[in-house]
Amino acid sequence: MMTEPRLRLIPNCFTQDRLVILAAFLVGTLGYVLAEKISIGGGFGWDGVTYGELARDFYREAYVNSIDAYRVQRIAPPFLVHYGLRLFGLSLSDANIIHGFGALNIICVTLLAWCWNRIARELKLSSGGVWLGFCGLFLNYAVSKNGTYYPVLTDIPAMAIGGAMLVCYLESHRIPLLMLAGIGAFTWPTLLGQGVLLALFPREPGRSSHLTKATWHLNSVVAGLAAYYLVMLDIGIIKLLPTTVWSGVTPMRSVIWLSVAVAAVFLFQVVSRLLDWNWQHDIQKCFQFSFWTNALLVLGFAIAVKFIQATWATKPSILAPQTYLLLIGLWTIAKPGVFLLAQILYYGPCIILGMFLWKPTSQQIRETGLGLTLILLFGISLGMDSESRHVINFLPAFVAFVVKATEPQRWTTRQYAFLAILSLVFSKCWLTINAGPMVGNAFAWPDQRFMMTFGPYMSDEMYLWQGAIVLVASAAIYLVCFRPRSTQGNVGISDDLERRKREASHA
Repeated sequence: MMTEPRLRLIPNCFTQDRLVILAAFLVGTLGYVLAEKISIGGGFGWDGVTYGELARDFYREAYVNSIDAYRVQRIAPPFLVHYGLRLFGLSLSDANIIHGFGALNIICVTLLAWCWNRIARELKLSSGGVWLGFCGLFLNYAVSKNGTYYPVLTDIPAMAIGGAMLVCYLESHRIPLLMLAGIGAFTWPTLLGQGVLLALFPREPGRSSHLTKATWHLNSVVAGLAAYYLVMLDIGIIKLLPTTVWSGVTPMRSVIWLSVAVAAVFLFQVVSRLLDWNWQHDIQKCFQFSFWTNALLVLGFAIAVKFIQATWATKPSILAPQTYLLLIGLWTIAKPGVFLLAQILYYGPCIILGMFLWKPTSQQIRETGLGLTLILLFGISLGMDSESRHVINFLPAFVAFVVKATEPQRWTTRQYAFLAILSLVFSKCWLTINAGPMVGNAFAWPDQRFMMTFGPYMSDEMYLWQGAIVLVASAAIYLVCFRPRSTQGNVGISDDLERRKREASHA
């Protein structure tokens, strides 16, 4: 009786896995082949000019010429494109370099789909959950629009490495996880830290039995400190920039204190919920011999990677940590709640689901492991930056556990279909960006067709319009997916079942 359903489910599982991988490959391939391409910088965009030059002559740009400490963290994708083109005997022309990055993105999207199948099996997700996660990972602006319109970036490889790291973490593969962290260190600035935290605090089976509610409200204390330092940073920025136009961003000064309040309250609520457990068990583990043995290996590896980067880079970083911190503070309060609006516009309705289900999502994250909790705390802190692409490496972990939190909802096919359609709408894959030549003003049309999805460069008009659309979409998601169901029909079914049981017993 137990083996028959198992035999019947195995072929379906493999078929679904293949369909997920095929669908992701088609999203990447058709998106790249059919989509328009950015015209700025000869098709390389802004940052892409640097990556294009690295891909054209990697040895000269990475070894002979000086490279700064920031860009050394992005050289792995140009390396793959350069030597990939040479391997196939293709010329290092502009068109081939752009196509090389496009091909790399397609490969990474396909590999991420393979990773997603393994993550879904590890988390025991339903078929509906698997496809909801597919929508969250692939049917969004980050992959379906920006990844195809502006291919000469390192975003999609960073996202794929983040997904592969999560697989290694969930399946307890420490050495492959460290290898991915090493590759990630030369792909995306925060991937090394992400990998180190996951390897330093590996997944702990049966962890949920040790978790109890936070004592002495330590979660609220830490969240309060985080919110306090954010407010202090914002106040310093407001004093520094009385007429502020910095990095092209002009805050809405009439509501700037509302922006500060919204950011502080949001950060407090999200962090306090995520850290709501008794830390005693985790603190005790940090004094065990096994922890320090693992810590020496992990931290020694991280120091070695940073030493290689420091030796390689011959110029200081173009983006110093203190400068980035100031930019985060400014981009957080440019408009009230713009950081959250930008994340929703860039990554789609899955962010809205995460807000509705943050309590069970946080519980699932905490029960999985301290390493996962810390990287998502790291990601949320960086997510206050309204240029959403900066946290793309954390998206697979966020989507996976939001989807896991939706499983008890037992949604119908129609509800999943509604979320899939909404994901397509938010992806803006239907939008024509190149309606006219860009004029060099991010806040004016037609440049806003591209810039309106990026928080720092969203005009006031598009902030209001898109904010209204997100509010309507959030209300629609609540009504379709979370509104309490009427119990009348269930009562009728229960009465009918009871009646049939009585009739059977009398017979």
